[in-house]
Amino acid sequence: MLSRKDKQYKAQIKRERSELLRSFSLDFVKLGANKNTDNSGVENRNFNESDEALMRRAMNVAKENLANPDFSIDDFAAQMLMSRSNLNIRMKALFGVSPLDFVKTVRFNEACRLLLEGKYNVAEISYRVGFATPSYFTAAFRHFMGCTPSQWLKDNKKSL
Repeated sequence: MLSRKDKQYKAQIKRERSELLRSFSLDFVKLGANKNTDNSGVENRNFNESDEALMRRAMNVAKENLANPDFSIDDFAAQMLMSRSNLNIRMKALFGVSPLDFVKTVRFNEACRLLLEGKYNVAEISYRVGFATPSYFTAAFRHFMGCTPSQWLKDNKKSL
C-alpha cells in the first residue's frame, strides 16, 4: 500500500509525463514526422525517470542548436553523450522517430510558431530555424508539412 506522499509523487510524475508526451510525441503526430512509422502506443507508454531526462535533454540540445545550419546528427549524438547508433535506438524507442526527424520536427515546430507570431517573414524564419537558404527551407517545409509556409500560415490563421 502506497502512502499518501507516494501517491502524490506518482500523480505529479504522471502529470509531468503527460505534459512531456503532449509536447513531444503528439506534436510529432500532428506535424507528420512519423508518417512512415507506427507511433501507436507511444502516448500510453510508461517512461522511467531516465527516459524522461533523455527526452528533456534531447529537446534542449535541439533547441540550443536550432539556428545552427551545420548541426548534424553526429553533433547531436556527441552533445547527448551517446554514439549515433545508440542515439538512433533510444530516439526510435522514446519518440518513434529517427534523430534526424526529431531535429527536423523541432525546427518545423519553431518555424510554425514563428509564422503564427507574424513578426518575421519566411526568409528570416528559415535562418532562425537553421536552414542555409530560404528556398531549401520552403522545399523542406513543403515536403514535411505538405504545403508551403505561406499556405500553412493562411490555413492556420483561419483556425485561430
